[in-house]
Amino acid sequence: MLFSACFFLTGLTCFAQTDLDALRFSKSTFGTTARSMAMGGAFGALGADFSVLSQNPGGIGLYRKNEFSVSPLFNYRSSNSDYLNTTTVDGRFNFGFSNFGAVFTHRLKNDYGWKNVNFGIGYNRINNFSNRVSYEGINNDNSLLDAYLQEAAFYDPSTIMNDASFETGQAFNIYLIDSINGNQYYSALPHAGELQRKTTRTRGSMGEWGISGGANYGDKLFFGGTFGFTTIRYIEDSRYEEIDIKNSTDSIGGMDFNSFTLDEYLSTVGTGFNFKIGLVYKPADWMRIGAAFHTPTWYSLTDNYSTQLVGYYKSNVLPSDVLMGAYEYSLATPLKAIGSIAFIIGNYALISADYEYMDYSMAHLDSRDYGFNDENKNIGRKYGTASNYRVGGEYRYDIFSFRLGCAYYGTPFQDGLNDKSEDQHQWNYTGGFGIRGKVAFIDFAYALAQSTEFYRPYGLSAEEVPGVVTKTSDSRFVMTVGVRW
Repeated sequence: MLFSACFFLTGLTCFAQTDLDALRFSKSTFGTTARSMAMGGAFGALGADFSVLSQNPGGIGLYRKNEFSVSPLFNYRSSNSDYLNTTTVDGRFNFGFSNFGAVFTHRLKNDYGWKNVNFGIGYNRINNFSNRVSYEGINNDNSLLDAYLQEAAFYDPSTIMNDASFETGQAFNIYLIDSINGNQYYSALPHAGELQRKTTRTRGSMGEWGISGGANYGDKLFFGGTFGFTTIRYIEDSRYEEIDIKNSTDSIGGMDFNSFTLDEYLSTVGTGFNFKIGLVYKPADWMRIGAAFHTPTWYSLTDNYSTQLVGYYKSNVLPSDVLMGAYEYSLATPLKAIGSIAFIIGNYALISADYEYMDYSMAHLDSRDYGFNDENKNIGRKYGTASNYRVGGEYRYDIFSFRLGCAYYGTPFQDGLNDKSEDQHQWNYTGGFGIRGKVAFIDFAYALAQSTEFYRPYGLSAEEVPGVVTKTSDSRFVMTVGVRW
């Protein structure tokens, strides 16, 4: 999970595309089916599960029967934010479909070693953005208005509305900041001591429609490929508030200040495509080895955004103008390589593990009218290689299966960065069970993801701004129902 608000040196909010956008849309989750999720997503060497279309398409070659499956998903994310010695708990519930699709097999009758060719088509959800995060606390040292003052100092009051950023200009327009003696500015909160509060709501998801083909050669080598058509829908709206709870500020513009709000909205939608190839090799009946390669996903994206400030005074309410806009751009996410191994213990158990390699510094932003040179430099400076590990096991008794798993996703940030925000590793703990008959099957899974993030509401050059530490717990419940024939 990421905070999508821009973190910038001047402390001012912007809707320009940044390295955070590249990071957000380069990440993906694991385990689109309940069986795969319950085993920590470690399915790269096992195959014969619909999740492999988006992981290791070589596994489609292990199917021996036609299959149709569908997986409803229930998700709840809870956040615990600490800011200025105040703890705020929030969360959001979401329902959707983790996957649905079908695989069809065709047996070959020849003497050349080819056993069957298979074809699969369907949908896998690869990321979920549903979340709600809140924080609040009393700041006795500084204010977001200080960030506006910091920028305003470079402009004359007669030109600040046109030359400064939208927010600084509008803060001046509605008397959140004002000027005296030329370029000397002061704010409606000159002594700080205000209650700062923010709530951010996000929703949407990333999904992949896959068309896959695979084959089985000699019951030893299984390989396949997937063409993935990806979709993104990300919506974020937030409200930031500062309230003069001490009622101790000076009069500004002839009015007594109470509070102000900053409302922001961002919608990102788009489509992309990628290719995946993979194979599974069986050197012995008790061992399987898998490998897969994913090309970058090439996205075409459109941002729609708006922002507005509102000042609340004892005798008046002053809304600012509304900044609205749209922008089209492209994003190429990093390529991905996966190595896998699995051990089959008779007909009653198995153990599987995956290693996944990504280099987040390879993400790249571009557009027709802007080169994103600085943003791409930031991507190369801030991000690096990440190693992700997944391991899982299954025990079978008659028609029942019991599963456990664990997954660790490494930080995408470069080593050696000192800022507390430069870490987003995540632990995932999974489990579940299933019932499989000759024709139908049903599986259940639960996955708990835990992560910690650090965020500063704004930045100031002359003093440190307090940060928000948010601990997130992401609970996913998936049920997969399927038939084979």
